[in-house]
Amino acid sequence: MKTAGLELHSNDIIVTQRQIFKYRNHPKTTKGANLPVEDYGIIEAALKNSTNIYEDTVQKHLVYVYTHPYREDRLMKVVVETNFRSHGTVVNLAKSWGIVQHENMRGGQFRLVR
Repeated sequence: MKTAGLELHSNDIIVTQRQIFKYRNHPKTTKGANLPVEDYGIIEAALKNSTNIYEDTVQKHLVYVYTHPYREDRLMKVVVETNFRSHGTVVNLAKSWGIVQHENMRGGQFRLVR
């Protein structure tokens, strides 16, 4: 992110218990867009070894989307809000994650950063 000109207050990205509980029984599960609990290790893989990082051009604040190969023609994506303020602390917060088709990350809402 620093190479993209963004100054971060922290290099860490956190995943909260609240987000984990939210996505355990998410409505997108029936559509196949939610990550099964047994695959939650891929969230860390996507954050540590992302294949691409995209900037979300629709959000009012700076949000990056990390991607990692999932299965066949699908990607695991993790949406990270940078410099998120929580209880007096500034962190980079993994806000959401899910499974998307490769073509959904091309053009439109997302701009490739790396």
